Amino acid sequence: MDEARALFDSFSSGRVRLIAPFPVYYEVPSSLLKAMRSGRIGKSEARRAIDLFAGLSLPTVTPTGPSLRQMVSESYDLAESLSRSFYDAIFVATAQNLDVPLITADWPLCNAVSAISLPVVWLGDLDLG
Repeated sequence: MDEARALFDSFSSGRVRLIAPFPVYYEVPSSLLKAMRSGRIGKSEARRAIDLFAGLSLPTVTPTGPSLRQMVSESYDLAESLSRSFYDAIFVATAQNLDVPLITADWPLCNAVSAISLPVVWLGDLDLG
């Protein structure tokens, strides 16, 4: 949680640039709910995190038309080859298409992506200093 907060603070201050596929607006709230329900964070902390995230104005990639069909196809192929969910593969395909590293707090996804040529950064190892 602290690493994610530091990343978002760095984005807000302009020290780092971030871009994500539009499903990030489902992923982050879903992850916060899961963390709250499992007792890893409190209800008020989850609410503050949601409010912070919603206020970020994080730029997103939302493909349409032929680009959407290409993204769906690439994501499906990645999900199959990496043995990950289609949902995870959308983030991987976006990073590949933008030629940027994937930053993730999902350790199994980090391990899976390390098997391909895409640079991947585990959120816990991200150096924002």
